[in-house]
Amino acid sequence: MSRFVDYFVICGYDHTKGRSGNHKESNSQVIQRFPEKDWPDIPFIHGIDLFCQPNGWLLSTERQEPTFFISVLTDVEGKRLYCPCLSFSEAVSKEKLGLTSVIDDIEDDGQQAPMSLLSMRGTSLPRHVVPGVSLPTGVDDSVMYAPKCLALVSRHDMTETFRNCLGLIYTVYTERMAGTGGEPIKLETLVGNMLGLVTMPSPGSPPLKFSLGGNDRQIIQPPTYPDIPVTGARVALLFQQLGIRSVLTLFSAVLTEQKILFYSSSYSRLTDSCTALISLIYPMRYSHTLVPVLPHSILEVLSSPTPYIIGVHSQHQEHIDELLDVITVDLDGGMLTIPENMTIHQIQEPLRTNVCYELSLVFHPELYLADNAFQSARAGSKSPELLDKELRAVMLRLMTRLLQGYRSCLTLVRIHPQPFITFHKAAFLGLRNVSQECDFIPRFLDCMFFNDFIYQKGTPWRKCDVFDELYANIGEHIALELNDHQKILTHIENLAKELYDNENCSLPNGQNYSQRIPLPTEGHMMRVHQPIFPTLDTALVAKIIEENQRHNQLTAEKAPQPNSSQYKLVPMGQRLLGSTSCNLTMVPNSARRLEVLRNCITSIFENKISDAKKTFPAVIRALKSKAARLALCEELGSHVSGNQTMLEHQQFDLIVRLMNAALQDDSDIDMHGVAAALLPLATTFGRKLCPGVIQFVYTLIQDHAVWQNLQFWESAFFNDVQNGIKDLYLAIQEQNLYAKNQGVISAQLSVEKHVGSRAREVRKSAVLHPQDPSVLEIASNEIKKITNLSEANVRERTINEEQTVYAQAIHYTTRMVCVLIPMDFKPERNGKALADHSSDMISNSISNSVADTDSIDAESGFDDTEPNDNGISVIKFVSRFVDKVCAESSVNEHHLKSLKQMVPGLVAMHLETMEAVSREAKQLPPV
Repeated sequence: MSRFVDYFVICGYDHTKGRSGNHKESNSQVIQRFPEKDWPDIPFIHGIDLFCQPNGWLLSTERQEPTFFISVLTDVEGKRLYCPCLSFSEAVSKEKLGLTSVIDDIEDDGQQAPMSLLSMRGTSLPRHVVPGVSLPTGVDDSVMYAPKCLALVSRHDMTETFRNCLGLIYTVYTERMAGTGGEPIKLETLVGNMLGLVTMPSPGSPPLKFSLGGNDRQIIQPPTYPDIPVTGARVALLFQQLGIRSVLTLFSAVLTEQKILFYSSSYSRLTDSCTALISLIYPMRYSHTLVPVLPHSILEVLSSPTPYIIGVHSQHQEHIDELLDVITVDLDGGMLTIPENMTIHQIQEPLRTNVCYELSLVFHPELYLADNAFQSARAGSKSPELLDKELRAVMLRLMTRLLQGYRSCLTLVRIHPQPFITFHKAAFLGLRNVSQECDFIPRFLDCMFFNDFIYQKGTPWRKCDVFDELYANIGEHIALELNDHQKILTHIENLAKELYDNENCSLPNGQNYSQRIPLPTEGHMMRVHQPIFPTLDTALVAKIIEENQRHNQLTAEKAPQPNSSQYKLVPMGQRLLGSTSCNLTMVPNSARRLEVLRNCITSIFENKISDAKKTFPAVIRALKSKAARLALCEELGSHVSGNQTMLEHQQFDLIVRLMNAALQDDSDIDMHGVAAALLPLATTFGRKLCPGVIQFVYTLIQDHAVWQNLQFWESAFFNDVQNGIKDLYLAIQEQNLYAKNQGVISAQLSVEKHVGSRAREVRKSAVLHPQDPSVLEIASNEIKKITNLSEANVRERTINEEQTVYAQAIHYTTRMVCVLIPMDFKPERNGKALADHSSDMISNSISNSVADTDSIDAESGFDDTEPNDNGISVIKFVSRFVDKVCAESSVNEHHLKSLKQMVPGLVAMHLETMEAVSREAKQLPPV
């Protein structure tokens, strides 16, 4: 359990400081804060008074109605803090403010003007006011009204409970409420109980009933799944203000990291709209700047170059008009403005059309009945909260479809000492057959909060929530909806009910519990005398907090410990059609082409060159299809024998032409894994040029952009490391006979938990290869039992994993040097020796890798150096690769240093080898 409220703050005007240019504006101050000392887990936020009055602390000639809104702040660790503010007016004399020099109503009989009552709240008030007890509410020329704010700081988003608690404190203060025995209710009691007594129950716990001691009855319950946003009716309100198309445009802008600025004349609408928008991207969490209510004193934040979602008051229109790279949203007028120089990358079709239809089905159900000849009486309209959840259900289905197949692109790199999982972005794009014209998905995969999502959700053993269940079932849902459109609304309503139940209290045994929150009497603003908000007794508040904390500690010790059985193996979900290499073989024409390709390759390896050449042009044309390129890799792999496979000159030439054609037609980021599959073959197939000189295929397939893409090398490396980790843990199980007794969470068990098509969706490999558990299943089993392993076992596993990663790093360093150094490279004999550069390269390798990026359009890493740079550019590129993958794979410093020292020598040796190969290759007669 955690504290419901961390701090209670009283903010007010401070007329002792110099005023700004606005004669009605004064400086603010934190009058009191509770507790006075910072909590160790969350420091107090200084400057909170700026957010309590975002438009400045303005004085008024009339008393203002109490207002309530919530500011959202962000701490140094990126965690959100919620700051609900209740503001009301208190009178202050114009004389003390320096706005008048004399009081106009001084009597002529020589009576002195009232003395400054600085010790009594620092005001000089009319004679009919009792200092420290009441304030005038009627029109009085000698006073003005300054705002005073009651604010909270909390880590929880519980809008209505915040409103109730602050409203109760205000009611007790303004109504001078008494307890059941007639004694006055102390404000210190309310504040102390709120800070010390009320705690946030853990997820899944029964609701907490509590009272602050102000004749109130309240109830609080966190959402069942804490990661799912609580929205109330905010999303429905956002759609009502802007409409379906505009909200979808904003949704696309958020997922592609654009800057968005809301403006409205209502602070509450700003907060509701900003939080509603970021809730639509669940299961992701918006990690950029989020300031739903930005104070006018820091409007320069709007010029920030980084993405943000910010809200400002409509009166700052002149600042908004100056922004050239920000999407502006007029909430009051329902208008979205996109700068002329900005392109919003929209969700690809037909997904966008489908989601528009589903949103319209929920948001405008009457649209589909409007043309009926006989209008039937429809059921009553939905509540805003239920409409909110149905709209969110549609957007969650959209997010799930955007992420469909993501778990099959996770690559496990380490389990010990800490699990580390990467995401194969190029493979994900290949699964979805993303065209080069579609920019939305690549930009979406590059955003910061997508990487956070993989870090949080990628682990195979964790708590699952509504998203994971939907992810496992979405394929089956879509298949059913294709045959029966009525199922669309059924699935949306079922998902909406889960979201609704997540944030609405359900008491055990169907009990009813009515909350009771005392409210100020109607017309309390018109009273002649209004009590002043008193200075609270700091010692009393601290004492109440301490007593409540002791009570909570005793209660927590008796409470049952949370159940770890909520952790389980995350379902893999349905695999996309694009994930199978043979999905096109069902088409007869494609099958015939693949058969021609296989026969051609067989003829080449049987040295029937004339037969191979007859179909060779057709095979080259066939390689424009993805299935043919993948089939080529498979067929070539089946003819490998040993570490080296020597070919005749004509065989070698045809194999090179086939590989070049396959790489030519494939993407530069290797979306379909063709380059990764050809890479080991290119270092296997070779021909003897003369005794002692062998030319391998890689020397003739170097002119492709994919080899200069650092992301390709990282993905291929991590994939091979994953295979090594899997083999390592399968070997451990066999040694311990573990699989015979308990084993991993077996594939058979994964299937038994579900039936029919559901089982196949959980993990297809469980049906196809029941004895071959996936690497994520192996990892989940290791993570599950990690607390039961001895230190020696953990150390042994860590060392074994380290050796696996290190061996692959050596292997890939060699491969990169082979592919990146061209055969016709001519080292300069008179230049600086290569060895002289090695120390510089090692010392600079870390700094060279700092600017590294994961983006698909990242630079290749090669410098604009002269062609004859003695391989320095290759050393830099390979060193960047080594630095990055070793840092992410937790390779120790000793191994990292060894790798970096090895690179220059490896390049030097390969340069000498290539010199001999180039010399002998030029003497070959043309084929």
